[in-house]
Amino acid sequence: MENHPDFVKNETNPAKSVHPLDSGTKLGFDRAMRMLRLLVSPLLAVIASACDNAVKVTHQGQFLPYSRGLVAELAKDGELPLRLYGAPFAEAVDARDIAAAIRSPAWLPRSVHFTTTPTTIDRNFAVVLIFNPAFRDSGMDVVCGPGFAPKTQSSGGKTLRIAANVCYEGKSISWLYAEGPAPKTLDDENFRKLTDQIVIGLFPAELRQN
Repeated sequence: MENHPDFVKNETNPAKSVHPLDSGTKLGFDRAMRMLRLLVSPLLAVIASACDNAVKVTHQGQFLPYSRGLVAELAKDGELPLRLYGAPFAEAVDARDIAAAIRSPAWLPRSVHFTTTPTTIDRNFAVVLIFNPAFRDSGMDVVCGPGFAPKTQSSGGKTLRIAANVCYEGKSISWLYAEGPAPKTLDDENFRKLTDQIVIGLFPAELRQN
């Protein structure tokens, strides 16, 4: 401390006391703050970008008779019937290719897959996905009823919104609303992330009643 220039005594010309906000000290403070902003700004930008790219799942719930056992029984032939409405991409993509790109619940056998092709078994069961529904509540029992034709709209190129339901015997036994960055193609990682979270939310290990 004694060798620091700020602490050298001058009996002839005593050093004037420097206020913390005097020009010299303030310059050092400002420089430090500028350096801090340079370091923090990129981090905040990354965090903001991550939030913008996050998948959001809301309004989810399950209702009896939903259970893992029921789903496993309904899918024992290896098929999960899938009905699709709206367009998830700017360019048209075959519904069968979309179904093949969506992964089934991890707790089901690997052979189980989604299909939009009519199955040979009349199980009165299907997963319904509505891409960019015109109304957020385009779900629940109305989705599962006969003659259902939802209104959809354009995503605007930024966000893909999906109303999802598991229908059984004309009732919705699991449902949710999800959104995420709009994927450009079927191979876009954004589509995989969004559909993975939808499947996880629609087919939980335990019943979550709302």
